[in-house]
Amino acid sequence: MENTTKDDPFLSHFETLIDEAQINNKSSKTKIDLFSSSLGSCQFSAISSDKPPILPCPTSTIDSFSIKKSLLSNIEASGSQLTPLQFDFFSLIHNYYDVYCPNRTNVNDAGEQLRFVICLHLINHVLKTRSRILSHNAKLKENPDLDYHDQGFTRPKVLIIVPFRESVRRIINCFENLLLNMDDSEKNDQIQISHRKRFKEEYGGEEIDNENNDGKFQRTSNEYNEIFAGNIDDHFRLGNCYMLFLFCVTN
Repeated sequence: MENTTKDDPFLSHFETLIDEAQINNKSSKTKIDLFSSSLGSCQFSAISSDKPPILPCPTSTIDSFSIKKSLLSNIEASGSQLTPLQFDFFSLIHNYYDVYCPNRTNVNDAGEQLRFVICLHLINHVLKTRSRILSHNAKLKENPDLDYHDQGFTRPKVLIIVPFRESVRRIINCFENLLLNMDDSEKNDQIQISHRKRFKEEYGGEEIDNENNDGKFQRTSNEYNEIFAGNIDDHFRLGNCYMLFLFCVTN
């Protein structure tokens, strides 16, 4: 059974019409203090009609979220178990809350934990958007009088802003792990990876060599090493098309 129901945050976010009263009350926001052991102290700011998030996350199973069946299968097949940090953070972005998280550390590989659930949310969003538009297109062929708000939209787009090419490489690795092992029922025959060799050449890089650094430029901080590992070129743009899973590299 596909995990898309009327309680799906994806539908709530994109198909709920905002009335004029909510728009007028946008300036009168309330603040709620929340706390979780993984994220620490959090502050939720919204108009009074908005439902605040629940922290810590009340569920400890990934299939409790409205995630595409193919993505769930990949996660379960990999044997990966989400950490409390991942559950708490994913519960926020999965419900389409705007999140600002400045307290990321390199303890327990927290950066990679967050990167994985962010990529999971992005891929889930793109797949659901595409599936829903295709479903509506099929219904419109049978009944042209139906009115769907997604008609005329371009393909779903997600903008990811990261500082270095190494960050891109890690994100693409997450996308591959989530997409390329999908169930046959979800897999599209057109999925392939193009320009992979070029991508590895232009976005790969060597690890930091601490032994060759001395004086005031000696890299002794673990956090510094994590941030500046790999290819730290910051002049790039990369497009990723799901239908062909195409790496379009432009400078």
